[in-house]
Amino acid sequence: MISVSSNRDWKQGFCTSYLALLNRLLTNRLGGRLGGLDLQSAITGGAMLSQIREDSLQLALDGNFTHWLSLDDDMTFPADCAERLFSHGKQVVTANYMRKTPNEVKGVCLDVKGQFLDSRGKTGLEQLWGMGMGMTLIALEPLRKTAAPRFEGKWNAEHRRYWGEDYAFCQLLHRLEIPIWCDHDLSREMGHVGDFVFKFSDYEIVPQLDKAA
Repeated sequence: MISVSSNRDWKQGFCTSYLALLNRLLTNRLGGRLGGLDLQSAITGGAMLSQIREDSLQLALDGNFTHWLSLDDDMTFPADCAERLFSHGKQVVTANYMRKTPNEVKGVCLDVKGQFLDSRGKTGLEQLWGMGMGMTLIALEPLRKTAAPRFEGKWNAEHRRYWGEDYAFCQLLHRLEIPIWCDHDLSREMGHVGDFVFKFSDYEIVPQLDKAA
């Protein structure tokens, strides 16, 4: 099942990406791997993102789907994103994408040391501590015995800020001993729509030159 977490008007970049994804899935069906399985797309709205995520996951579980592809309504992505995530055969695999911070390159994913992840110049898969869920594929079988709340934002006293609902869900995955993986190749093609589309590919890595003594 594909779900879109949405609480605002959609911009053209997301609409174009989403329609291209649906068209590819309906015609290609993951290269025939979907076979006769059902494919459903749902749009879950509301004022609280924790509730939207919870409703989306529960809808996928109640529908007895095998996988849940979670999308946010401010993303741009290639049409073959679902196939690429599915091909890794992981229980949880996600794409990193830039935060909407024009003056610094910072992804939404956290590496295993808890540091914000930069996908520039990287390829293949990398294991994570945390992720955003704007483009995440999850195998549902390990989650069938879990219950709400699974996306409860919590106060982090050390950093004096609330952990978002995505990181709260990651803590659940850790308790279940489910690894989280990031696809860096897909990450470099992701866009995060704000005042403009934030993409890793728009920020060049400039080599540091040694200063003369």
